Amino acid sequence: MKARLSANGRKPTIARAVQAVVAAAALVGIVLIGLYSATPADRGLTRPSIFGVLVASAVASAATGALIGFLFGVPRSLQESRALAQPNDGAERSYQVNTNLEQISDWITKILVGVGLIQLGRSSDSTGRLIGNIAAGIGGRPSDRVMAGAILIMFLIFGFLAGYLLTRLLMLHAFTVADRSAVVAVVEANMHRQQAADAEAYSLVARTLHPPPGSSLPAPEQLVEVLTKASAMVRTQVFSMARNQRRADEQTAEGRGKLHRAILVFSALVAVEPQHHRNHSQLSYALRYSDPPQLEESERAMTTAIASRGSAREAGWLFYELNRAAVRIEIDGQMAAAAGPDRVAEILADLHAAARNPEVAAEIRKDRSIQAWLRVAAPNDPTLRAPG
Repeated sequence: MKARLSANGRKPTIARAVQAVVAAAALVGIVLIGLYSATPADRGLTRPSIFGVLVASAVASAATGALIGFLFGVPRSLQESRALAQPNDGAERSYQVNTNLEQISDWITKILVGVGLIQLGRSSDSTGRLIGNIAAGIGGRPSDRVMAGAILIMFLIFGFLAGYLLTRLLMLHAFTVADRSAVVAVVEANMHRQQAADAEAYSLVARTLHPPPGSSLPAPEQLVEVLTKASAMVRTQVFSMARNQRRADEQTAEGRGKLHRAILVFSALVAVEPQHHRNHSQLSYALRYSDPPQLEESERAMTTAIASRGSAREAGWLFYELNRAAVRIEIDGQMAAAAGPDRVAEILADLHAAARNPEVAAEIRKDRSIQAWLRVAAPNDPTLRAPG
């Protein structure tokens, strides 16, 4: 049965019920001891002394049982070797909950069980002497021995059950609250650190794409460092910001002279997230239209983008083959004679792959440089040629 939290969240309701039972049992035991010590007797002892001996024996027996119950009831924490907190200096350290109490509890319970089984046959003599000593303290009659033995057994069992149940219920609740508080503190600290890292990355990229007058561009290593620490959401925002700037710069001659800024950002994104084909493709576009164009680097970046894209067939991504074919045509000077048969076959393969999408096929038929190349390199292939 799971302990249910009370409305105020301070204690499990089952723990409060156990506490009530413990208090009631203790009260019943004290009442029985009081009644026994109040009976007329010719033992030469005062009633307060008899009551005191019996209460002291009961308390000692209950305390012994509670200690054993506590050792058996200490909850074990299920934890993995993971970092719960990281210091602000950036050092790679891991912290775990201290489990010394659990280990000591485990060792002592095993020792108690082992020694108890070994000494089980000899314990009757020691128990008998203990009962006899307590009985002597309250008169030494046979009924006193029965009372002493009953008190020891009853309060030992009572103490064990109370210690075990309260430890399982209250300590488990306390451990859970403490662990959750620690996790919340760590999460909040990590959030603050991540927010600072995101702000630094966004600010540096913004200054890279739009540098203040008289400032210099950051080193590529600096961009890679801040983007590595940034969250995936901020890297997505950085990608969109650099892509929009790249598209705007391509429209004018002045803008094409500034494309090296977008190239710097996309190169850093490629270094941080090389598995994302969009980073490679955007880098290829920026390299192709920069002033001066970097066509061979653009071809290599687009080849990597196509390989990273895999078997995806989204319409926009089929522009990859179209752009790689256009870059290869530009590299070869738009002259079929400058391209060998293998190169011509590679370009045609890209164009045919891109033309599987009607939208991309329409772009191929509208592109004058591609159509000029096709008239020379593939005059007998009408599938990609524009009509007329």
